[in-house]
Amino acid sequence: MTRQDSKPTEIAESGVPWEGLRRPVPPHGPEARKRSTNALVAMPKRFLKHLHTPVVSALDEEVSDFSRLWFIRRQHSGESVEDARARLLDALRARWRFDDPARQELVLPIALTLHRYGWAVADLAESADLAMQAFVARVQPRAVERLAPKLRELLTTEPQPLRRRPAVKRGWTQFREGDVLSIRLRDSYHAAHAWKVSQDGQGSQPILRFYDAVYGHPPTIEELRGASTRGEPLSDGRVHDTSFGIYGLRLQPDPADQVAIVEAGVERGPDSSQLAPAVALWTVTHLFDLGRTIDRLWGEPTGG
Repeated sequence: MTRQDSKPTEIAESGVPWEGLRRPVPPHGPEARKRSTNALVAMPKRFLKHLHTPVVSALDEEVSDFSRLWFIRRQHSGESVEDARARLLDALRARWRFDDPARQELVLPIALTLHRYGWAVADLAESADLAMQAFVARVQPRAVERLAPKLRELLTTEPQPLRRRPAVKRGWTQFREGDVLSIRLRDSYHAAHAWKVSQDGQGSQPILRFYDAVYGHPPTIEELRGASTRGEPLSDGRVHDTSFGIYGLRLQPDPADQVAIVEAGVERGPDSSQLAPAVALWTVTHLFDLGRTIDRLWGEPTGG
């Protein structure tokens, strides 16, 4: 099922102004090296526009969201850059499955997006280069071929660290109240019911209640009828009803091919009658953390 309520944000290429009709004489010395570095930093944006726009837009939003929250919390959390990067890569791996040989081309936009936000990608450079070769062979735009050598150089350089937190990216979800969703995590599939769409200063996001079931295939609505809600054990010894507001879950179809609509307009979701009442309206989480949210709810990693 596809909705066209809103369009994904395009990543625009900024032009370089010319002074009259004469091309400026390239500078020498430190200024030349500075401009060369700045040109390399600008390369991903010029290249990414040749890739699939919804994928690039979604990746940019997820990495920006992660980077913004880490930038805010880093002084209090004590999490090192290396640990944060490992957590981010684990999240992207679970959501985008870029280790799958059939999805190898995703490594390229992922590496470029990470580099743009100051995350080291040297260990992804070889895979990104293979993905670039496959992309160039398949698409063959001349602009891409010209950019490829400089992109290889870029991916082996240290990125510029973030100096300020990225801005909040506002957006409106294309999922609707009553949608039943299938969510892939590794080799397993979970299901959730969007019982509400919440709105705030960051836009809108679906509020999900999970079905207490795990499948080896995308579930059907018939399989989910009559299923119970997956509750959350708390310190009082009881299992409580719980819901999650997923910030960033906006585009449909999902560019990562992780979330899909099973059925729309379902008024009654999973049965929560056997659970203790919820202790909060819902728990706020983010799309890049969806896999960890599911793992915590089930108590351990599920699937492969």
